Amino acid sequence: MSVVSKLPAPAAPPPAQPSGTVTLYKDAGWVGSPYSVNTRDYLKDTRHSIAGSSLHDEATWIAFNLPVGTVMTLTDNYVAPANGNVYDLINCGRVVDLVGTGQTEAVDLTKINLNDCISAFFWHTPDLSAGAIELYESSAFAGNRTVLFLSEWGAGKTYALDGWYIKDRASSVRWPALVDAQMASLFNNNDGSGAAYGNIKAWGSFSEVSNLKEVGFNDAVSSFSWNNLLPKQSFVKPVDIVVPDSVGKRVSDSLHWPNDSSAVQKQTLSVDVTDEQTTTVTATNQYTAGMQLSYSLSAKKTQGTNEVTKEWTLSVGFVYSHTDESSLTKTQKTTLVVTVELNVPPYCIFDATLWVQLGQLPPGTTYKTTAERWYDQELKGSVYDPANGYWKRTESVTLQMGGTLAVSQTCETKESALPEKPPVTAP
Repeated sequence: MSVVSKLPAPAAPPPAQPSGTVTLYKDAGWVGSPYSVNTRDYLKDTRHSIAGSSLHDEATWIAFNLPVGTVMTLTDNYVAPANGNVYDLINCGRVVDLVGTGQTEAVDLTKINLNDCISAFFWHTPDLSAGAIELYESSAFAGNRTVLFLSEWGAGKTYALDGWYIKDRASSVRWPALVDAQMASLFNNNDGSGAAYGNIKAWGSFSEVSNLKEVGFNDAVSSFSWNNLLPKQSFVKPVDIVVPDSVGKRVSDSLHWPNDSSAVQKQTLSVDVTDEQTTTVTATNQYTAGMQLSYSLSAKKTQGTNEVTKEWTLSVGFVYSHTDESSLTKTQKTTLVVTVELNVPPYCIFDATLWVQLGQLPPGTTYKTTAERWYDQELKGSVYDPANGYWKRTESVTLQMGGTLAVSQTCETKESALPEKPPVTAP
């Protein structure tokens, strides 16, 4: 689990809190009548006002106990979400993000420039394993803090902080929660133009800048973007797919052919199962990119029979240039036409049926494979490859699959004698 830095806490330990609870205290020392909220009583991803309560604009200390993965964001102002996005902090004023650890924690609001300011809150469950960036109002990670939970902001786009309290105020930044190949940039202008600080990355020997003045970027943050470092080369090992044949329907083509000639005649049976062969693949991968699928088919005939077993192999490719595609799920149909050519003996009635058995992959069937990727940066776990001048790393890829693929085919034939023709009477 990635780590978001803890905020300054009072010297006095907080009273134990039940799970899911955030309690506001008016004065230092955990005294006075507190005001508590519990996440189970309030809708997720919804702004809630505490106007009219005893602690509206009165809170000094906070005690909280939130499950790991749950975050409650408290704000200076109560406003409707911009464009319906509860995470967009435009006009919210100063904020505090309480990140759940599964135990009772505390925050001293006087130390983060938020004393007697809390007016509203919302709770959400950002994916902390997807990384976060912490922006601080003052140098040395002091003053008010805004956390950018990257799972709430898609990769490869620039997001303006117009109307946010932290805009043009950030003087220090931390990113210990970035993972693996993540990187980010802070920009001077809303559209991502102008001066920038672009050395925020998950690898390297440091994960913070205590004074943005030292890198020429103090009080300048107006927008941000993030992405994953894209590989220069990549090869994903194909996956062999075992498709159960115990379930799934059969499709067929039949032939009834009287051959009243003295010569062998050729006939063809054909079954198109393309419409039935639909699969959905979801990749678990740190990249936000498009995905390509391709299936190959090998056949294995059982000796002494006409039965042919189909063995499928899935090849996966990632379209790293398509960083605007946030989905790693792809559904596609796979073309397959099964054709059998038959020799119909002379002077017989010939019946034949070609059956193709479809197998059903249960939704969420999991396959694991590996990817070899080469980068122009030395990521953790990579080894320099002098053959091409990049750092190579072997990474795991998990695929979840569901759908239908052909698994076998059989051809049943039957011959019967033609009925005798009546004798021809001479005129």
